[in-house]
Amino acid sequence: MRRGPAALITGILSLIGLGICVYLEIVHLGLLRGELFGGSACSAAGTAFNCHAVTTSPAGTLLGLPLALWGAVGYLVMLGLSIVAWQVEEDAPRAFTALFSISLACVIADAVLLAVMLLYIHYLCPLCLGTYAVNLL
Repeated sequence: MRRGPAALITGILSLIGLGICVYLEIVHLGLLRGELFGGSACSAAGTAFNCHAVTTSPAGTLLGLPLALWGAVGYLVMLGLSIVAWQVEEDAPRAFTALFSISLACVIADAVLLAVMLLYIHYLCPLCLGTYAVNLL
């Protein structure tokens, strides 16, 4: 794949991941205020899917900040690297190496978080699964 299309695809994926994380952060902050956001996808009673249970669990934060916020920061960094790869030809190899490294770290973290959702929280967050797909792609 040439530099331009690869940078464009990673940029688009970063924007998708950023959008999901921003929405998850809105859900998280709403829950802290006692409001329910997300509709049936986030709190489908009687199913294995429940964003609310996942985001409010102890595993939903890292160093006192919601995981969605950490994800948003990560996607902003990846978006910036995608722009560098697209615009600065001589820096593209380093930008793609950094993108690959960050993505690999995210996929490993996603595997751990998926295990936590399945084994400890006993619910799945469909929006979180969406970010896992973005990271895998």
